[in-house]
Amino acid sequence: MAHRFDSDKYDPYSEAAQQVESHAFAGPDALDAGASENLYSQLAAAIVAALGDIGATAFRLGLTQQPQIQGVAEAVAAVAKPTILSYLGEVDPEPALRALEQDPRLETLSAIDQDEMKREIGQTRQLEDLVLRARRLPDLIDFAGTMGLRIPEGALDNSPYIIPGGELPSPETQ
Repeated sequence: MAHRFDSDKYDPYSEAAQQVESHAFAGPDALDAGASENLYSQLAAAIVAALGDIGATAFRLGLTQQPQIQGVAEAVAAVAKPTILSYLGEVDPEPALRALEQDPRLETLSAIDQDEMKREIGQTRQLEDLVLRARRLPDLIDFAGTMGLRIPEGALDNSPYIIPGGELPSPETQ
């Protein structure tokens, strides 16, 4: 899923990179190391992708009015720090997926529900694998740039929305 932001009003990637630079690195040596290793842009892309995923979920759930979106943003701000500070790392999802596949209650479901569950387990298995191995679109575009490849400016501007938002933010709420 490729997220679209109104970057005429606010560039989330640049702002996230600036925030990472100013908050995550102390001293000139750390700043230089972060810049030389491209950490700012990689972390910025991860932050913006995660926030875009939250926005997409809110839209899918019907939260499209400005006060609702504002509330989601405030909720994210409230849980961001304690969530990141409690993060321990990634775990292998396979034991949980196998447990679902082997749950004896699966056999008690209708054939249609069993097929749907098996399909969802398979798709989740693929997704979890891709999350660790594939690049999100902004990262792929950056990677392509290192090889001399480019997409035309504004290539995504005319792409149809998969998950459209609701009302546009008013200037007062920006």
